[in-house]
Amino acid sequence: MKSLRTESEIIVNWTNGLGNPLVSVCCMTYNHEFYIDEAICSFLMQETTFPFEILISEDFSTDNTASIVRKYEKMYPNIIKPIYQKENQFSKGVRPNLVFNFPRAKGEYIAICEGDDYWINAKKLQMQVDRMREVPEVDISFHSSYELKGDKIGREICSHYTSDRIYTISEVILGGGEFLPTASIIFKRELLERIPMWLYKAPIVDYFLQVLGSSNNGALYINDSMSIYRVDAINSATKIINASVASKKEWMDACIISLDELNKELCCKYQYEINKIKSRIYFAVSNFYLDHGMIDDFKYNMVKYYELLEKIGFKDKIYYIFINFPLSLKLLRTVRNFFL
Repeated sequence: MKSLRTESEIIVNWTNGLGNPLVSVCCMTYNHEFYIDEAICSFLMQETTFPFEILISEDFSTDNTASIVRKYEKMYPNIIKPIYQKENQFSKGVRPNLVFNFPRAKGEYIAICEGDDYWINAKKLQMQVDRMREVPEVDISFHSSYELKGDKIGREICSHYTSDRIYTISEVILGGGEFLPTASIIFKRELLERIPMWLYKAPIVDYFLQVLGSSNNGALYINDSMSIYRVDAINSATKIINASVASKKEWMDACIISLDELNKELCCKYQYEINKIKSRIYFAVSNFYLDHGMIDDFKYNMVKYYELLEKIGFKDKIYYIFINFPLSLKLLRTVRNFFL
């Protein structure tokens, strides 16, 4: 990564100096002391002709994350604008970007990157905003990314096509949250005017933002990998969700409720696509309960899964046969490693 410029060296390239930012970079962070430095540096290395601001919600970390953010805030007071929480908000069901960052964003565009991910192209913001201006009917854009496992960059993810193109809302829904890498997303701030109240309780805000952002004219895919997704980061949201059976159950139940709300929000025009995602969740939930010996919950969710199927495949038939013999199914699945 390039050596950091001073604040004045960044601002001197902005056509209108310290005017209203065109882009608001929104970052939420919690216990990311090993990662947040790299994330912030990747924001500050952005070479643009327009002003941008960096909004950080520091969610009452118990490590050195807050002190690292304060260091950069002191160095870049006109660019970095943090909020330091006095108690952890995510654990209370509050979504930091949605509640603390998005409402204070001044930019015409909002870019997202969580504190354990980072960008790898100094021209990312400039390139992505320029492309969105060329396709003004689109409200959201994204690009491919690379996985990072430990200190090794791995496979490229979400490289959907060989050139830029627009993906439909149907394709975004069916992507199930893995179609647009979070650190790649930029959307128009005006999208926030269409945010429904139920989204504030949704377990995966990014996914529903992706769908709502593509609801008018699709999502613009830019064929360039410009970000890093850190796999198995310490204190990632995924690890927090998977920390206990209770938290996992709460998360999965909330997903189904939010998908039903999304279906109503879209006037049931995409019920087929949403039901496909719900069926995937019910299947995953069933196996989760089976693994934890929660047999009644396993059976209930398998029934819900079958209710949504339009076509029953071989794997589904096997599961149906064994639905009343869950322990045998668990043994067979373990021995054969065949179904999942």
